[in-house]
Amino acid sequence: MMSRSWIAPVLLSLLAGLGGAIAGQRLAAPHSTPAMHDRLHDALALNAGQEKRIHQLEVAFAATRTRHEAAIRAADARLAAAMVREGRYGPGVVAAVDHVHSAMGALQKASIDHMFAMRAVLDPAQQTKFDRIIAESLTDQPAR
Repeated sequence: MMSRSWIAPVLLSLLAGLGGAIAGQRLAAPHSTPAMHDRLHDALALNAGQEKRIHQLEVAFAATRTRHEAAIRAADARLAAAMVREGRYGPGVVAAVDHVHSAMGALQKASIDHMFAMRAVLDPAQQTKFDRIIAESLTDQPAR
């Protein structure tokens, strides 16, 4: 009978590579870059009251984002464990993938809610610029 002692190390290596790729993609996401943040602040010519209110929103959202990112990391760990445990795309892996998607979706919804909270602080002309910047960020294409 052929030894299967090589399966766990290979699977763990694959998971490590996948985790690195996912982490790299998240770190490079256009909607989370400091450049976009700076672009918003530079393009909108915020007054002192708007700056203060948006800063408050950003501080509150930083805590929310940290909480959601921790949930995503926990879901990723659950997926990795299910993959190692099952060694195939079985029911535990399917459930873990769904959990990852749910955690990622919760972060996306919170991010969108944050964007609309910031938008509400702006005057109509600023909102138009804001909408264009957000649309360009999400599509990597200039808004029309």
